[in-house]
Amino acid sequence: SRDHEVGGKYATNNIVRNYVSGSLIDVKILLTANHVGFMELRLCPILDSSSEVTQECLDKNLLHREAHLPDSLSWSHCVLQWRYQAGNHWGTDIETGKSCLGCGHQEEFHNCADISIAPKDNNLLLPLPTTTTTHEPLFVFSIF
Repeated sequence: SRDHEVGGKYATNNIVRNYVSGSLIDVKILLTANHVGFMELRLCPILDSSSEVTQECLDKNLLHREAHLPDSLSWSHCVLQWRYQAGNHWGTDIETGKSCLGCGHQEEFHNCADISIAPKDNNLLLPLPTTTTTHEPLFVFSIF
């Protein structure tokens, strides 16, 4: 396995943040080089410690508008994926044949975090891990 996947040295299954279904996620991204393009957030549940996260699973749960968690989602462990598809290279669109800046295949950047999402009606207060911010974000991202 690769270092960042199930069984790898970075796949610790450490849940870094707890949320409640239906809530808004406060997303801040430090963008040091603007490559144009767009950003997306997705979710995939982890059913057990050996579950592999696939892009197909992540694609089923694309978050829309202000990183709003759907009311219907609650998982004790899931992966939140951030994807940034750049748009700063000249390319040709495969379907239309049009050539332009941002057309065709572009480079992509990804990052993931293990999180939990409690049901909205859960009366338990989930502890939030303490975090330290070292930089103010240059770009605050909201999904529209």
